[in-house]
Amino acid sequence: MSCFQTEPWFRLMATRGLGGQGTPVRFSSPAGQGAGLSLWLCRHDRPVAPAGARLTALGNFYTPRFGPVVDAESPPWASREALAAAVQLGTQLRGDPAGAVLSLQPLQADSDELRLLQQGLQAAGYRTDVYHCFENWVLRCEGLRFETFWATRSSRLRNTERRARKRLAAEQALEIEIVRSPGPALERALEDFEAVYADSWKQAEARPDFIRALAQQMAEDGRLRLGVLRLQGVAQAAQLWWVHEGVASIYKLAYRESAAKLGVGTVLSATLFREALDSGEVRLIDYLNGSEPYKRDWVDERRDFVGLVAFDLRRPAAWGPALRHFGARWLKGVLKRLRPHKAGAAADDAAQDGA
Repeated sequence: MSCFQTEPWFRLMATRGLGGQGTPVRFSSPAGQGAGLSLWLCRHDRPVAPAGARLTALGNFYTPRFGPVVDAESPPWASREALAAAVQLGTQLRGDPAGAVLSLQPLQADSDELRLLQQGLQAAGYRTDVYHCFENWVLRCEGLRFETFWATRSSRLRNTERRARKRLAAEQALEIEIVRSPGPALERALEDFEAVYADSWKQAEARPDFIRALAQQMAEDGRLRLGVLRLQGVAQAAQLWWVHEGVASIYKLAYRESAAKLGVGTVLSATLFREALDSGEVRLIDYLNGSEPYKRDWVDERRDFVGLVAFDLRRPAAWGPALRHFGARWLKGVLKRLRPHKAGAAADDAAQDGA
């Protein structure tokens, strides 16, 4: 199960990540033989975008994944017991004062988890729909080692990394550290990460205390892979990775703008990819959310993540949001059907003008 579907993740998000944006609430139902299925949601005082819901997935811009939390002894997603638990959750949600409209995102498209939630909510009486959230790029790598992987990358990427590493080692006293555990090294690496991030092209970190607490939580059981590249003793690039149940998640990465032309990001990425692949413990490397072009240099597979919305149409509070959502979907479909006709008509007019 994803680390973003665990009690520690949601508790950290509830205490450090939300910043007062809603009230965390946990819904649970039994899933047979003492096991359980839970949803961590956020209750809002007023409807929020995009669906006008007052109950949403517990998360924000720090959340690249969402899904139910299941006990270790719980039955498979596709089992009758899991579906019964999902229906019971849906019934609880329909009975909640804020449960007229639900918005759950991001969920992996075509996943068993998405199907389970959608079936459970529908059986409980909700009208549901899904919408696109973002692309996700991953590398399936069970049994793959770095040298084999590296040979499949473009010659441009491999040459860029080789030249940059050689030049930095010869001229800049290149040092790369990968921190995995708590202690002074982690404190220094976190300070370097924050300094690099502040001097990068990225927006200022909204909640640095959340990132620190997250890194420390991952370090406590050895999951952390916080990489820092230093030149002349000064951090120039940093990347926050961790490994959870065979998945290496690339959560944050940055480099100083002044070092952009030195290839520091490429060199650090290659080092962390080597660490992940040669460890033998990773079956998937996941860039999480976003479709930035550079990701395709490193990984090969594209996946989609979606949002799941649910409307209890027996409650007047759901009517307006449902009308806006399904009305907008209908209008987009009409416009899409009209576009080819318009394009064809414009081509015919142009041909006639040229005759």
